[in-house]
Amino acid sequence: CGGVEARLADAERQVALLTGQLASARAVALEAERSAAHQAQQADKAEQALTSSRDAARIVVRDFQDALARLQREAAGDRQNPGQPRAGDRQEPGQARSGPPVGGAEAA
Repeated sequence: CGGVEARLADAERQVALLTGQLASARAVALEAERSAAHQAQQADKAEQALTSSRDAARIVVRDFQDALARLQREAAGDRQNPGQPRAGDRQEPGQARSGPPVGGAEAA
């Protein structure tokens, strides 16, 4: 009978050991799932930031290209009409002049 009890006690110790190992494995698996979910969230945030940066870069490049094209058109216009004021330089009728009055203080 003592041999059976010893084997039963040994089996109970093995079951307890295996139960502990199973609980530890479950905890490791749960932590791995949490970590994977966090990494997925971080990857999504990084992808959103990258998309935003690309969009911003596209806007900057487009604005630069627009400004460059405008300056090239203005330069081409200056070469065709030297001495002529550009559209942005003209004073419209009725528009107040900026700067001192013509002829200095005596003219005023």
